[in-house]
Amino acid sequence: MTAEFTFKLETFERKMVQELKDALFDANELIAEFVKGKAIEKCPVGHGPQAGELRRSIDYENLSWEGFDFVAKEPYAIFVEMNTKPHEIKPKNGKALAWGKEIGTTKDGKIMRENVAKSVFHPGTQAQPFMLPAINENKDKIIKKYNEVIFSNLKQVK
Repeated sequence: MTAEFTFKLETFERKMVQELKDALFDANELIAEFVKGKAIEKCPVGHGPQAGELRRSIDYENLSWEGFDFVAKEPYAIFVEMNTKPHEIKPKNGKALAWGKEIGTTKDGKIMRENVAKSVFHPGTQAQPFMLPAINENKDKIIKKYNEVIFSNLKQVK
């Protein structure tokens, strides 16, 4: 009788653990979508041909019962979220920076621009956080959603 009881209890425990993992996966998927949506709402949108790229890069990866990674895939996302300090910008290739309207071409076919400098000083940018606030401003809703999904799934374990 003891062996049979132990076997049934171990089977129930394994099933309970799997049900909990499934519930956590479901909850994480709902939370990931919710947080992604909130970050997209908060994300600033620039101007020009790349407007909205940062917003479109917000996503989540590595979804599992243990959690997920919340990401913004544009390389400059961290600077929008956190800020940049004042800094000097120097040319990577060549001797000068050039920007503005095209004003002609050189004899060897290079484009000439209206503004040219050996370096420029960037005053820095203020942070425009969107990732952390998407989580921090919604902690209560996130916890509530975890509780709802997990407890509704665990009630179903038989």
